Amino acid sequence: MLPDTTSYLAELVGVGRGVDLIVYLSIVLIFYIIFQMTIKIEKIERNITKVVRTVAMKDETENNGQQATNEKT
Repeated sequence: MLPDTTSYLAELVGVGRGVDLIVYLSIVLIFYIIFQMTIKIEKIERNITKVVRTVAMKDETENNGQQATNEKT
């Protein structure tokens, strides 16, 4: 980046140097990315839970049907 531009922006924000501003913005960006990834991971976990429950219910229904057939014979 341009040193003069970052220094000017740092002065506007109230930070001492342009490099400090870049570091602070990088930290904020990293936290934002981590937050977004956490949200996506939680969504994936909810979807996995739904799939597992659906499969478990389907298996249970099939097992009950097989038990009823075995009891008749």
